Amino acid sequence: MGVALKHPNRLDGLLVIDSAPLDYLNLPETYKTPFDVITKIQAMNMENRTRDDVSKELRQLFTPTVANLLLTNLVFIKDTDFVKWRINVPVLHKYFRDIIKFNISGLYPGEIKVILGELSQPYNTDVFKPFFPNITENDIVTIPKAGKIHLIIYDKRSLGTFGPTKCHH
Repeated sequence: MGVALKHPNRLDGLLVIDSAPLDYLNLPETYKTPFDVITKIQAMNMENRTRDDVSKELRQLFTPTVANLLLTNLVFIKDTDFVKWRINVPVLHKYFRDIIKFNISGLYPGEIKVILGELSQPYNTDVFKPFFPNITENDIVTIPKAGKIHLIIYDKRSLGTFGPTKCHH
């Protein structure tokens, strides 16, 4: 969203996933879970760890869904069987509060689509209109039984029939 607002001419369209142009520091119930996850993985010793080692520890620390998501953020260290985080965990942890602030101004006149998880914080067009004036209710879709931790996460076994639903006010 920040790039769209600062440099609208650089984009043909914008896709927002499970987020809104809000200062999340004022919504601790929204950022507590992701911050807790980052804090726990920051505390993990990643030196000379195999993917299986890390997987076992993640499964002790988190639900299977979160552990599986985190496992997608591991990469192998060249010429070894060891892994490291693809994401820069220390920087995410150190600057988390700065990252979740939304202190950007501007207008993005282009097309925007928003995908939300049903289990996540619900948002409607009123939240987006000050920054994205062309957004309509049809531009916001909700995926049933998905959400949390600012990512669309769902277990397809529990999803049932897949299909987005309209935004609720």
